[in-house]
Amino acid sequence: MTLKSNSDLVNREWQSIGTVISAHVIALGESGLIGDEGSGVLLRAVETTRSAPAPETGSLLNRIAEFDQRVDAISPAGFTGAANIGRGEIDLAATVVRLILRDEIITIAEPAQQTIAALLEVASAHIVSLMPAYVDGQIAQPTTFAHLLGGVIGPLGRGLDRLSSAYDSVNRSPLGSGSLASTGLSIDRERFADLLGFDGLVDNTLDAVSATDHIVATAEAIAAIISPIRRLLEEIRYWMRSEPGSFTVLTETTSLIGQMPQAKFASGLAENVAELRNIERAVTDLRDLSASVPFGPLTNQLDELNRAIYQITSATTQSLSAFATWIRGGLNVNRALLANRAGKGFSTASDLAEFLMIEEQIDPGSARNIAALTISTARDQGLEAAGITQELIDGAALMVIGQEIKVEFEAISRYIAPRRFIERRTATGAPSPASARAYLEVEQAKLISSAEGWNRVTTRVELARTNLQAIETAGLVSLNE
Repeated sequence: MTLKSNSDLVNREWQSIGTVISAHVIALGESGLIGDEGSGVLLRAVETTRSAPAPETGSLLNRIAEFDQRVDAISPAGFTGAANIGRGEIDLAATVVRLILRDEIITIAEPAQQTIAALLEVASAHIVSLMPAYVDGQIAQPTTFAHLLGGVIGPLGRGLDRLSSAYDSVNRSPLGSGSLASTGLSIDRERFADLLGFDGLVDNTLDAVSATDHIVATAEAIAAIISPIRRLLEEIRYWMRSEPGSFTVLTETTSLIGQMPQAKFASGLAENVAELRNIERAVTDLRDLSASVPFGPLTNQLDELNRAIYQITSATTQSLSAFATWIRGGLNVNRALLANRAGKGFSTASDLAEFLMIEEQIDPGSARNIAALTISTARDQGLEAAGITQELIDGAALMVIGQEIKVEFEAISRYIAPRRFIERRTATGAPSPASARAYLEVEQAKLISSAEGWNRVTTRVELARTNLQAIETAGLVSLNE
């Protein structure tokens, strides 16, 4: 898994500490606990401290303590310690983690939506691109590349829904909970939440500083998004190994080996699969870490969880963006080769029994027995489904029902031909062109609705950030006057 430098997270934490303390100071000023003058003095001290370099070493709690000390050091004597009124270091740390994680989730949502959009685009171009589908390495039935991609689009959409649910869990404010029992002072936790753009509170103050489920929910939502992508890439790699030429990747995603100048190896594809597997392993490790955390307020355990989820979210954003670009323009689908393979291995043989029942009015039991015997004979003769003849069916019919059927070859081909096989699959979500188009239209509508929801989320957070900055500026201007 590609890791971001620790300094990147440290700087994010430092800026977020300043943001949370500013919101806290503003709310204290509004409540009358420190007054307008005190609010302005502390806001100036917070802004000065936030603009200074963050300490590179130590935990999140250490950085919060350092931030408080610096604020106190540059505040007038009468206001020393005032920024700590009604809150502690533990609830501030929990709030900082949620602010950063909230932004990371919003960041992931965009490439996740781009990935679904890219898959919908590619699927729309391959609605009639025949290919065989495999079950445990054996050809099962014909399908289309669009239908195969539908098996990825669906889970991705559900994963994005889980990410939205995780966001709802994350975007709750713990601020004002103190170490676990809050404070005896009259504070307004709801105002803290509103200033920071949270949708509400973590209602119980012990829960607010002890919870890990929002972090795990985010990680599991990420796993739900990347797992189907990794499985698709592994399926494509399987095809490239078992049927060379079925799929090819562009030059910039391949590597050459000097001893074999004729060969191009899809090293980039293998690296992408490895990266996604590493993210999945990191999610598992985070889940285990969360389960091992003792019950009660989180101190350095929260710091460890925060580092773990930050590396997961950062790697996921990069991987999704890379995949969305690659699937649109980095993969070449050999339609002719795949269509040729679609009818191999008696992949359409299951419809022979249906043909006998529908077209020849043979009872289901006899039809299945005739079909099974016909296929067995054809396989013994080294034939494929396309090689099934009237004579083979009549020979099987004589043995099963004691008479020949005299079917016409054209009638058989309407059931055995892979394209006809696909065209008859018209149920909702099936691979026929009409069903596939309907499915893609539904998924496109879901994506549009999801995008609108995420836009509202982004707007809400940006508005809260803008309003907080405006109040901070007004407080500083008032102080200067």
